[in-house]
Formats: sequence, structure tokens, C-alpha cells
Amino acid sequence: MTDDPTDQEDPSAEKHRTANFIFPTSRQDEEPDFTARKTPPKLKEAKRVGWKLRLLLVVLVVISFFPIFGNQTLWSDYDSVVRSPYKAMESWTEILSLSSLRHEDSLTLASYYLETLIPGPPAIVHRVINLILHLIAAFLFLRLLEFFRFSGAYASTLLFSLHPVVMQSLFWPGYRGQIITLILLLCALYYGIRNKDTADYTKCIVFTALTSLTQVVGIAVPFIVSLAIVYRTKGIHLNAFNRALPLLCIATFLVLWTQTGTSLPTEESGTDTLKALNDAGESMFFFITQAFVPFELSLFYPFSDEDRYLAGAELSLLPFFLFIPFYILIAINLRKRWSKAILLGLTAYLLLTIPGTYPIGAMIDGSRALEDHGNYIGLPFLLALVGIGFVGAMRKLGSTSELLARVGLGFVVFIQILLTASFSYTVGDPKRLWGYLSTQWPDSAPVQLAYLDAVSTKDGYTVDDVTLIRLLRAVVDEQPDRIEQQIELARAYARIDQFENASRIYRRLVGKPNPSNDLLEEAATFFDKLGFDWEARAARQRIQ
Repeated sequence: MTDDPTDQEDPSAEKHRTANFIFPTSRQDEEPDFTARKTPPKLKEAKRVGWKLRLLLVVLVVISFFPIFGNQTLWSDYDSVVRSPYKAMESWTEILSLSSLRHEDSLTLASYYLETLIPGPPAIVHRVINLILHLIAAFLFLRLLEFFRFSGAYASTLLFSLHPVVMQSLFWPGYRGQIITLILLLCALYYGIRNKDTADYTKCIVFTALTSLTQVVGIAVPFIVSLAIVYRTKGIHLNAFNRALPLLCIATFLVLWTQTGTSLPTEESGTDTLKALNDAGESMFFFITQAFVPFELSLFYPFSDEDRYLAGAELSLLPFFLFIPFYILIAINLRKRWSKAILLGLTAYLLLTIPGTYPIGAMIDGSRALEDHGNYIGLPFLLALVGIGFVGAMRKLGSTSELLARVGLGFVVFIQILLTASFSYTVGDPKRLWGYLSTQWPDSAPVQLAYLDAVSTKDGYTVDDVTLIRLLRAVVDEQPDRIEQQIELARAYARIDQFENASRIYRRLVGKPNPSNDLLEEAATFFDKLGFDWEARAARQRIQ
């Protein structure tokens, strides 16, 4: 993330504190003078984006995501994967247990219970809260960028807030924790980097602790704060990092406390270290691709376990190796502000994204799948790194180039709005949502069942018989005990004159223990039409 790629010191540059880290700069008169220097005056606040542009951001986000409120699906019964322990809890008091406080995201769980007190359709209430939280995260990120006086801060915030990749965290239940964690993280970073008085430092400690209790990414806070000090300081002084040390201790203790006892897949369960590294590499490649070219959008993406994914850790870790040239460039130009900015943005993205690369996510039937929610927390930092860096580079070329850069970013934002609105339209209707997922996951019985229920009416189904047969076969092949779906499959075969397939299903159903009288009569009538007199008599003899 770079604004003006020059070596001149920014007016908001970090002035290393000469005091003990326990007493921030608001208590300058009480601090011992270790370096015989005068403490610099308080820094001026950065200029904020006007209310009109902020309102525009809200309007664009609401318009882009508004169609999702048309889908009343929430905590779908078809989803067999535990996305949150909330559904298994019998009372909100379970949140207060030591085990829950230690191993679960208690803030997110509490929000799920609180939303039940709000009147209105549960699905709409749930997603309205998610959208509001997403906007809060966007404005906090904008404020953080404004504090650094970056050009392109507003455009970068638009890129994040309107990005279609955030859809899963907003729409699918169980992923609100990503949004809440990002909010806590941004608060911790803002107060930790600004650090203008004791209150700021206290807030930073509190938000760092809360972030560490919700997710492991809390450990990244002291490192990002330290990198921000490097960026904002002309020369590096060790005592400037004093305030990061307590943050590191607190975050490390809480992350270890919450992660101790957490079970991870082992070689005995079929997942060894090499496979874990390959999975992490595939996830990172997926996250980077989704950040820049999110043209194939879905709530869940098929993950292949073919040999090409397991050819070796070197291949799957290639996405991580791609960052090495950037760090070499940073090392060569470390004293330059643009190099420090890239170091800050790139490292922040990696620290916040790598924890989400493993384990691989899961489709609603439990099969391995790639998911976007793991990309949510690190995404704004990557987009800001590219957006602000692009504006800063063009700004150096002149005012005309800077204008072209802003126009280019505006065009990208426009494309994002189209993609996000189209994606929202797809997931905003159960028929479209499950229909699209059924084409992606043709062998998943829960997906096909969900789609069948979405297209069913009192008079049958609203899809053609060929599509219906495809859906029903996917269900009965995986779950052969579903009698109702087998009957519907036999009827569909009969309607398109595939009598042999229909006859085979009816014979199988008649031979099952205790078939219903209606089924036996239906099968007998079908056999009569084909002239299968023996099969018709045998079916009617079983009628009770």
C-alpha cells in the first residue's frame, strides 16, 4: 500500500516514543527523558472522506447485496456440516461455559441469540445484521487507510465492500464470525497504530484480546502494528516497538489458550503433513484468484483430490513462493517509503490469510470444497495494496496519470457491482441458488434434494422430465432407501417412454417389505399398460 513513492517523510510519520511503553504520549510531562530529546507534539488527524462519499458507499453496498433478502433459507436442514455450534446449543447460557469461552467464538454465538429477539423474518434479520457489520468493517478499514493519508483509500474500501467474494460470509449462516473478527482486528490496529494516549493503548489491548479469543489471526496484531511503526518512522529505533511487546504476549497467550486441545487431522485419520501443505497451497491459489478474477462465483467450489493436487508440496506451495520476489524487492529498497508500504500490506495479507488456508472447507454433504469465507479477513489488505499502490505509482507520473488511475479503479468498481449484483440475484432465490449448485455438484444428494424441494409444487415439479430424472437419480443412487424419490423417478421415466427403466424401479419397489397399497396399485396399473400380466397380478396379490 503506497501513496507517494518518495523518500520524503510523511507529516504523519511515526515519531518513536522515548518513554516507557506503559505511559503513552499523553503523559509526556511525567516521562523520563532517556534520549535528551524533546517529545514531538501530537500528530494532526488525517482528513476524512466526506459524508456524501460515505453515503454513496452505503447505497452501492445495499443495492449490490439487496437481492439476497429474497431468499428465506437459513440454517438449512440440508447442510450436514457444523458451521457453528449455535444450532446444537439448547440455551444461551452454554456460551458462558469455560469450554465455550475457550474454544468457540462467544461474541458471534451471542449475536445469534440476540438476533432472535428482533422481530421480523429470521433470514432477513440475520442478513441485515451481517450487512450492517460488513459496512462497519468497511468504514473502519477506510478510517485506518485515512490515518496513513493514502491516496486511493476510498477506492480501495469500495473494492473490498463491493467484492463478490464477501457473499458467503454475508449470506450463508455460520460465518458471521469472520466479519466480527475483522471489526475487532481493525479496531485493535487503529488504536494500536494511532496510540495518541493511554486510552488508545488500553483500547488496543482490549481489542487485541477479543480478536485473539475469536480467531487465531489475533496473533497478527502486534506484528502489523510493528510494521506500521516501521512504515511511519524515518529511522528504526528499538524503543519504538515497546508498545508491541505486551500485545504480543497477550495475543500469544490467548491464542495458545484457545487452540490447546483443538484436534487437527493426523496421518492416522488419512491426512498427513504433506497433504495438509498441498491443501494450504491450493487454498492460497484459490484465494488469490478469487481476489482478482472472481468470475466463477458460488457459495461452494468443488475441490479435486486427483493426483495433480498431490504431485508434491513444491507445486502446491507455489502460490506462497510467488511472494518471495516481492520481499527481495522490499529488502533492496527497505529505506524507501513505498517499499515499507508494500512490506506492511503484503505481510498483513499473508498473516491474516494463511490461517484460513487449512483445513479445506466442506460442501453441505460434507465433501471437501473451497470456500470464500477464509479470504474475508485478509482480502481488504490485498485490495488496498494493489489499489493504493496503483494510484501512488500513477501519481508519481503526473496529475493526468493519477486521474487515469482513478478512472481505471472506478471502472473496476463498476465491474464489481455488476458481478456482485448478479451473484446476489442468483443466491436471492432458492430455485436459482439450488439449481446452480446442482449443476456444480451433480452427484450430491443433499443438493439435488434441496433443488427438488425448491421446484416442487402441488401439481408436480416445474422442471422438465429429463432434468427431474437427473436430480432424482443423484438422490436415489446415493440414498437408495428414499422410496418417494424412487416412485417419482419411475413416473418420470414412464412419461418419457423409458418403460424398461420405469419397470425395473417398480419391480424393485414391489419387492420391498411392506410396500403401501397405493404403490402396489400404481405399479400394477403400470404393468397392465405394458401387458405384464404376471407382474400386475403379483403386485395386486400383495395389496392388503
